[in-house]
Amino acid sequence: MLSGLLKRSKGALRLRDAFINGLIDLIAPSILHFEVLNALKYSGAFGEDELKEVARILDDYQFTLYGLEGIYSEKTIEVAMRKGITIYDASYVALALIHNTILLMRN
Repeated sequence: MLSGLLKRSKGALRLRDAFINGLIDLIAPSILHFEVLNALKYSGAFGEDELKEVARILDDYQFTLYGLEGIYSEKTIEVAMRKGITIYDASYVALALIHNTILLMRN
């Protein structure tokens, strides 16, 4: 998502189109919107009004977002501790593991 907003890469556009056409579902931790908006704010490329527009766009995408609870919480902690990564990063990994799906990230 972020790469699509910043660079409009071919891969990001294909992913977006597949999602819009109902070919794939996109799932993410409930922190997704915070992370995207924070990254865009600190990129220096977006002003207040543009960030508000991005927030509306994110709402329109209707990602399936998961709060950190239950088995998801436990798996997130397990991944973070065993791999030495942050809880934030582990939340994405754990979600992919629980749903047996592909993890796509771009920092």
